[in-house]
Amino acid sequence: LAAAAPRPPFGRPSLSPATPNPPSHKPPPPPVPHSPAVPHAVATPVATAAAAAAAAPGAAVCFTLSLSGLRCEGCSGTVRTALRAVTGVAYAEVVYAESCAIVSGAAGLCGDALTAAVAAAGFEASVIDQRNVDGSAPAPPLSLLERRELERLRPKLEAALSRVAELEAALAAAGIPAPAPR
Repeated sequence: LAAAAPRPPFGRPSLSPATPNPPSHKPPPPPVPHSPAVPHAVATPVATAAAAAAAAPGAAVCFTLSLSGLRCEGCSGTVRTALRAVTGVAYAEVVYAESCAIVSGAAGLCGDALTAAVAAAGFEASVIDQRNVDGSAPAPPLSLLERRELERLRPKLEAALSRVAELEAALAAAGIPAPAPR
């Protein structure tokens, strides 16, 4: 008589005493053959946002802001909402992983308004790049002192220009030709 196969505990027979149980996980798939070189222009979240910002209707200028204080995607949403509320903004996107924002808008949009909106939302921002949508660099922005001086001189300039128009009209009424421009 042949000997009976040993029984495992609790009286259940094993599948086969000679073969082990199959592994519980699958082996890894074979490696993928090496792909050709990756093109030099890789689509990153920042590059994608910058392209969308430049294509936004009404966009004339594009800003890149460095952000600090973001702790989660919810913070990104708060900053995005604050930036989109600024007058003149056509597009705003925050890239949380890079702690930056890409904003585009009308030609009169200034970086100070954007950083002030971010500060009002409880975060810090600084402009790290500003470009016209056509890729050219804009004229450097006026400093705070230059803007104050311009606002101080604006009424005087407007008054002087209105006097010039009055003098030209008086000369023309008297039959005296206006002087040639210098």
